[in-house]
Amino acid sequence: MKKLSFAVVAAFIGVVSSALALTVLSQNLEQLSKDADQIIAGQVIEAKEGFDPEGRPIVTVTLQVEEAYKGEVGRRFSFKQLRAPKPEEGMGESLLSGSLPEYKKGEELVLFLSRPGSLGLTAPIGIMQGKFNVVTDDSGKKQVANLFNNKGLFSGMKNSHSLKSFSGSEKNIVKSSSPGPVNYDTFISLVKKLAQ
Repeated sequence: MKKLSFAVVAAFIGVVSSALALTVLSQNLEQLSKDADQIIAGQVIEAKEGFDPEGRPIVTVTLQVEEAYKGEVGRRFSFKQLRAPKPEEGMGESLLSGSLPEYKKGEELVLFLSRPGSLGLTAPIGIMQGKFNVVTDDSGKKQVANLFNNKGLFSGMKNSHSLKSFSGSEKNIVKSSSPGPVNYDTFISLVKKLAQ
């Protein structure tokens, strides 16, 4: 079992406090697109858990990139994110359990990532709001939803100045107030316009 110094635990609590503060702010798709440093569609090829040099629990996620809609990335892209420690890691019960996105090999995602901080760590914008899972529905069409099932994703966008440039299907999604998965192609079309 790994023993941690008081300084490492204090630093972890500081990072936890910052991460928890981010979960409070609800952001719509326009805000996510604007605030993201990188917007990437791809498949998780590895999610390796470990610790950074200071002993903070992290996950290193590697994606096979399908397309980048904002920011410059190669065909493979990796980032490091804080993760909730496991009980067996000797850090006690974590306030982060269930608060940070988790990643599984094979997942198809669209990620709205923040700029890495001074510790080299990043996370999706709005934590859970900026990680979108791509799934195929029963009719074979791709759908996309974040970890809140897109609740509030288009809130406040009905009066957006960007609305004028949206197609009919894009306007229909924006005007819909009910949560739930949305058509992948229409979502990506919106993201491309909003990320400019």
